Amino acid sequence: MLLLRIPTGAARAITWFAAVSCGNTFADITQLTPLSFGTVAVSDNTAVQTINVTTSGRAYYSSYVHPIEDAQRGVYLLSNFPTNQVLSVTTQVISSTSTSSQASTEQFSLTNVNTTTYITTDASGEATIYVGGTLSTSGSGSSAFSNTQYTAQFQITVNY
Repeated sequence: MLLLRIPTGAARAITWFAAVSCGNTFADITQLTPLSFGTVAVSDNTAVQTINVTTSGRAYYSSYVHPIEDAQRGVYLLSNFPTNQVLSVTTQVISSTSTSSQASTEQFSLTNVNTTTYITTDASGEATIYVGGTLSTSGSGSSAFSNTQYTAQFQITVNY
């Protein structure tokens, strides 16, 4: 779930929370660090603007997106899996268009979420995955973002 906090002024604060699932009732996926698009100011929305956070933790911003607080990759601990087991990890955007707790004519779009496709657990049955993603503005020309929280959803699925 994407939680976007809009402080006063033009700044747009974006914090990311994920819905995670695992087919094994004994295995766990624990969010250590949420995927965050940081706090940004969007100075022009006449064309689609993006924030891209890579799985290595680097953030890239379109020309009219100005970072105020750093973005960060998501970090998830996979635990209680068999030892030295290859895991298949997929991500999927569930709700690409954000919703907001108060009416807002402008919304954001979660256009991509990505992570490592395969990872091997250690001798304790654990592995850490890193999640990145891309968030976009509408490009509508409007900057009517309400001062509210915005949410969207993605899913992490682990198979073995």
